Amino acid sequence: MNTAMSRTLDKALAELSELPEDQQATLVARIEDMIARAKVDARLAASEKRGGEMPSDVFFAQLRARYGG
Repeated sequence: MNTAMSRTLDKALAELSELPEDQQATLVARIEDMIARAKVDARLAASEKRGGEMPSDVFFAQLRARYGG
């Protein structure tokens, strides 16, 4: 991770820790959601770039196996 991103994340975490716990939990859940969506988008983009397709049931089975659910 680059230095600028590390500083930004450190600042965000410091600000997050100052919020009430319920707000912290809500924001963390949203961030985790965004990360999961970004991973899905990246896998779909990689599949398209390869010129192939992956059936959605196979794709989601792999996601469940890797990340739970």
